[in-house]
Amino acid sequence: LGYDTSQPQFTKLQNRTLHLSRQHRFVIKDKLQRYDMFVCFEDDMIIHAEHVTHYRAVTHELMRLRETAPDHVVPPPGVQPGDNYHGPMTKNMLKRMIPGF
Repeated sequence: LGYDTSQPQFTKLQNRTLHLSRQHRFVIKDKLQRYDMFVCFEDDMIIHAEHVTHYRAVTHELMRLRETAPDHVVPPPGVQPGDNYHGPMTKNMLKRMIPGF
C-alpha cells in the first residue's frame, strides 16, 4: 500500500508495490509532532532500548562539548598544516560529529 503521489494531496492509499522503500517518510510526516526522536533501520537489525539510551547520552555529551569548545585552536610551535596534530577540538569540528550505533 502507498499514497497516490500523483495527486496534490496524499489522502488515498493504493496498492503501490514499488514505493515500499519510501513509505517511512509518510509515517514520519504524519507523526512528526508526536515524538522527540525517530530511528529508522534495516529490517534485519535488532535495536534495544539501551541502544537508543546510549545514542541520546552521546548526543547530549557532544552538545555539551560543543558549548564548551573553543572557537579556534592555535597549534603549538613547530606544527605545520597537515601534520598529525592531536589537540582540543573546535566548535566547528564538534558540529560535524554525530553519534552512531
